Amino acid sequence: MKILQIATEFDLKKLGGAEKMVYLLAGHLSKAGHKVSILTCEDSDGFNNVKIIKIPKAKDLPSVYGNSTRSIFSMLNIMQLFRFKKIFKEFDIIHFHNVHSYSLLFYAMAAARSQRKKLMWTPHDYWFACPKQTFLTDDGKVCTDPASCNSTCFKSSRIRSIFLFRHRTTRKFHSMDIALPTSDYAKKRLIEFGIDKNKIQTVYNGVEIIDPDNDNDLGEHILFIGYLDRRKGTHSLIRAMPEVRKAIPEAQLIFMGDGPEIANLKNLANDLGVKDIVKFTGRLSEKEFEEMFQSARLVVVPSIWPEIFGLVATEAMVRKKAVIASNVGALPEIVQHEKTGLLFEPGNAEDLADKITALYHDEERLRKFGEAGRSIATANFDIDDYSNTIEKLYVKLMSESN
Repeated sequence: MKILQIATEFDLKKLGGAEKMVYLLAGHLSKAGHKVSILTCEDSDGFNNVKIIKIPKAKDLPSVYGNSTRSIFSMLNIMQLFRFKKIFKEFDIIHFHNVHSYSLLFYAMAAARSQRKKLMWTPHDYWFACPKQTFLTDDGKVCTDPASCNSTCFKSSRIRSIFLFRHRTTRKFHSMDIALPTSDYAKKRLIEFGIDKNKIQTVYNGVEIIDPDNDNDLGEHILFIGYLDRRKGTHSLIRAMPEVRKAIPEAQLIFMGDGPEIANLKNLANDLGVKDIVKFTGRLSEKEFEEMFQSARLVVVPSIWPEIFGLVATEAMVRKKAVIASNVGALPEIVQHEKTGLLFEPGNAEDLADKITALYHDEERLRKFGEAGRSIATANFDIDDYSNTIEKLYVKLMSESN
């Protein structure tokens, strides 16, 4: 088959969670003998016979309306429609992932439908229903009314009108042949968004099943991996550290990743008197990443936004690491409380501190959670099983087309 994966922010040099899934899936499909390409707005290199097709970002397109409205009024650039028609002509399956461009979505869907292509969609965040992509209001609460955006998110009625217009554009997703949410929580959100439940099938993301380097080594530090912004709950994790330090004087917290909140997080650690036990590594090489992961005692996923999956949690489980995660979004589907780790109230630093101190020195539970996590991850989150499932769905769509 000839398969096109669409992920507008795919860049091989800096893979986020969604982009990592596109990378693994594309590599598997190419290895299986399919012709695979990735359409992106980034300057990325190809890999494993996977071709990269770059298209311009909205800001790079001509607009007489100025930069502030360029992403909307680039929808008037009809040349995009012809560009997509030319690209799509050679493919059998168009698989949408994160498409963070309304004009790209609008014309891509129009071009694909005009050629009667089979369309699949895997959302990796809530961009389709929430302009902020997070389902979080400004006060940090999970949004319960995303359809109308009647939250405190938009102070200006003009800005709200623009975003509601853009939000209606994402209704194009309703015409997908099949939607593949990465969790049952995400499936529920898709149904609320108006997607026909008969078109929806939950397919959990997959991870590479590697063998832990130090099977019996519990490690030493507390580890966070991911993008450093407020939705990831990083501030709550630092606020938990003064209490953790009292109970565990040797505790070290390591943040592996980068993001816009790094300066604020460093200031917060300094203000709370835990600067000396909180470290920031930035982005690491693949080898350094693995060494840091393997030497962790436990992994914390403190998100306050309702994660659509929880890739870091599954990566930790594969490595036999106990996980402490927020009880929000899809995380309770991944981390089973008192079986593979512990769940805590999102944003509650005191509860998080209690969970860390209760588990850190409990070697029996650390090993028990690690073993159970490894077993569940290999059974439910194997990248080979994930890719095979997607491949079978492609075949099914093609047979229905024929």
